[in-house]
Amino acid sequence: MPTPSLAPCPVSEAPPALPPPEVPPEPSLTKTAQASQDWRTRRHARYTAVQELLAQGMRMRAIAKQLQLSRKTVRQFAVAEPFPERGTRRAGRSKLDPFIPYLEQQLAAG
Repeated sequence: MPTPSLAPCPVSEAPPALPPPEVPPEPSLTKTAQASQDWRTRRHARYTAVQELLAQGMRMRAIAKQLQLSRKTVRQFAVAEPFPERGTRRAGRSKLDPFIPYLEQQLAAG
């Protein structure tokens, strides 16, 4: 039986190009998170508008009238150096709070 001839493999000049790595899609936001992000975007736009009009020398009352904002909001945006982010809500007390240690103990006991 004849042995197959082993011819040398031609060496390519460059290895085959790999496809670019897939970029994972951005995680989709919940409706609540999307609404919160949209609200922040609109609020930041109002803050920027107030800062620009103040830089032009416009008075706060005129800015409030032009942008249809309350004077209090314009004043808050005027004195805020960086954009004032909204704070996160603190969790309120629950009626179950006094019983949590007991419930955890019962859960651990099976």
